[in-house]
Amino acid sequence: MLKIDGLSVARGGRRILEGADLDLAPGELRLLIGASGSGKTTLLRSIAGLEAPDTGRIFIGGRLASAPGEILLEPHAREVALCFQDGALWPHLSVERHLLFGLDRRVPEPTRRRQLTHELLERVGLAGRRHERPGHLSGGERQRLGLARALAQQPSLLLLDEPLAHVDLSGQRALADLVLEFIEENAMTALWVTHRPDEVSLVEGVVSVLSGGRIAQTLAPAEFQSWLAKTQRGRRTDVKPSRG
Repeated sequence: MLKIDGLSVARGGRRILEGADLDLAPGELRLLIGASGSGKTTLLRSIAGLEAPDTGRIFIGGRLASAPGEILLEPHAREVALCFQDGALWPHLSVERHLLFGLDRRVPEPTRRRQLTHELLERVGLAGRRHERPGHLSGGERQRLGLARALAQQPSLLLLDEPLAHVDLSGQRALADLVLEFIEENAMTALWVTHRPDEVSLVEGVVSVLSGGRIAQTLAPAEFQSWLAKTQRGRRTDVKPSRG
């Protein structure tokens, strides 16, 4: 479903991605972990067709989507939905209108569009807020709206940029379960991006580690926990006692 081959991106004279490779099979859920500033969002924007790579190629569904300096498949033609970390919501649109806009191309019949919108808002717990604008929602509610808008596009490939970032601890398990349900029900391929290793226990998918601008490791969840423990022990060993 997704193949990234030698992707490099530089911005402002700084190399953000450096020869990154990634393969996702149809229906696969992959967790991508990297520190803040490691290039996770740049990778997602490149997949979504919002940025062209400097080098490397991106294939989506077997089609060449991006090549060096070129976006060959426009974002709307990729069947890709990106759930942004900051929401990227439209302040002038109601909760309901956010979803209706996403469904406009996919579902031409107005009554069916409204039915699907109501069903999605029920699932994410926003049915009672459908006439509100984003400015009147909590951080967690805005996160759920961003997710619902992405799902309303009925994508083949779902990109999730820190989907639990603005959700309190008590609500993270429920939201993670909801996302996983949608992915399974709709047979989506999904790339879940986070900087938090503890989200591996919520997602339980294969884990790729983004470091140094490239995919440094790809591990099963149990292997990742062992790798993480060794990495953390190594960092503690490297710390030298201060003097004076």
